[in-house]
Amino acid sequence: MKTVIYADVLFLINFGMDLISVWLTFLITKRSVPPIRLISAAALGGAYGVVSVVLDAGGILSFALNAAVSFLMVIIATVPGVKMRSLVKYTFILWGIGALLGGAVTLICALGDGSDAEFSTHNAPFFVFALAGGAVSGIVKLISSVSAEKSCRADVSAFGVDLSLDMLVDTGCLVKEPISGADVIFISKKVFSELHIKDVGLLCGDVVNIARLSPDIKRRARLVTVKRAGGERSLISFFPDEVALYIKNDRKPVKCVAVIEDVPDYGGHDGIVPASLVR
Repeated sequence: MKTVIYADVLFLINFGMDLISVWLTFLITKRSVPPIRLISAAALGGAYGVVSVVLDAGGILSFALNAAVSFLMVIIATVPGVKMRSLVKYTFILWGIGALLGGAVTLICALGDGSDAEFSTHNAPFFVFALAGGAVSGIVKLISSVSAEKSCRADVSAFGVDLSLDMLVDTGCLVKEPISGADVIFISKKVFSELHIKDVGLLCGDVVNIARLSPDIKRRARLVTVKRAGGERSLISFFPDEVALYIKNDRKPVKCVAVIEDVPDYGGHDGIVPASLVR
């Protein structure tokens, strides 16, 4: 019997698998990925899936091509500036998730048709991808919730003072400074209450008069947009002199902007740091 392969169907199958795999990779690593980058990486994987059938490469060549394409997918998905070590780590995670997801699909196919455990568009319709992706996503979220840091200490130098703050690690904090792409941390105004710093009062107001800020802070000021239940708000942030996080007793300097908010605390903590900084 002659086997007919439809390139468009094969592309969509691989695209769907790769989209789930790349998304789960960066869900695990707590890194925010723009949707267009996620889709572009999956499209590369889908196209390679079609080309690999035509090339019919095997052995070392197939392994090398798979590794190169996986690495390129990771590069496409991540924003510029990620270290090589992180890119390699993400590639290995992508491979692992791809293997896990492929195994889940094969298992579902086998359960659906005991006489044929091989993948085909007949015994594995597209809803299988959603089911397998949901199962893998649940496992990933469970592992992440158990292993994730809940809080950390942060040393923040700003306004000529050094502060040691107890920060809540928030996986839902995905705000970025639009120009540099720097992560945003949030600090309660209360930690500055006894310092009587003029810039602090100016930065956390609903209407910020930038002209009244000190020249040093004015140069560091950046506008960020925060989406919350009540809608979007534009807030003024600034680059502190230095921010360092203590993660399992290791001191990690980070580049970020800070927003000062007039709130008592954040669930008993002095502020919020995004989980992407705690890796």
